Amino acid sequence: YAGFDWMHNAQASADYHAGLLATQQQDWDRAYASFEKAGDYENAKDQAKNAAQQVSDRNHAYFQAVQAQADGDLWAAINAFGRVNAIQPGYKDTAKRLAQVHEDALKIGLSGLVYLSTAATNPGLYLIDAAGQHIHLPGSDAESQVRAKAGDGSALVYDGPVAATDDVRQLVLAHMAQSGAVSTSNVTQLDSRGSGVFTSNGFWWYNSPDDNTGAETEVYFVPAAAPANAVRLSDLAAGRRVMAVDPSSGKIVITEN
Repeated sequence: YAGFDWMHNAQASADYHAGLLATQQQDWDRAYASFEKAGDYENAKDQAKNAAQQVSDRNHAYFQAVQAQADGDLWAAINAFGRVNAIQPGYKDTAKRLAQVHEDALKIGLSGLVYLSTAATNPGLYLIDAAGQHIHLPGSDAESQVRAKAGDGSALVYDGPVAATDDVRQLVLAHMAQSGAVSTSNVTQLDSRGSGVFTSNGFWWYNSPDDNTGAETEVYFVPAAAPANAVRLSDLAAGRRVMAVDPSSGKIVITEN
């Protein structure tokens, strides 16, 4: 029995370390299978749970990317394939498909397209200008996402790290001039996980829901001329809620309890 127990532990240890190696290589299917085999060895169960989440996120992003490519939504396809690459580089035919949608985007002249690059050198969001040049958006990294984009492509909001070695993230407002120049300003007082809608003189911002607010979100307005001076319109804790917003006219409906 002791010999069997020793062999069992040795096998669990081997499976566990195989899972760690697969995690380093971002091979999440293999990582999950290895950690599952390791059973209760060390923190194998937590590692298996994390690997399973990575598999789920990767599969969801890949499905969205393939669907967007089939629908001809190149901007969404490029961003979704970028997310797949961030989770698991080289997954299936992602590299081939990403190259194809980039080529298709250039063929139909999608100047103003923004895509995510997870390359080891200078990762982040890139803007394709009218000349076909790929411009790195300042302050973005391999985890950045476009959170809002003006209808005419002249401005957008994305998230990026406060510092290169910091997990804390902030929003960046970028303006694109007709000359191709990009100017940015940090918007530090808003939730970097939220989303926005542009108007002619700024943008509305909706914080992401949290455990305290449920499905509701705090709402702000950020003036284009002074992005550091965001105006908070709701206060859920105090009973003030934004019930409706018309971005085009700037009109809102607020209720107070």
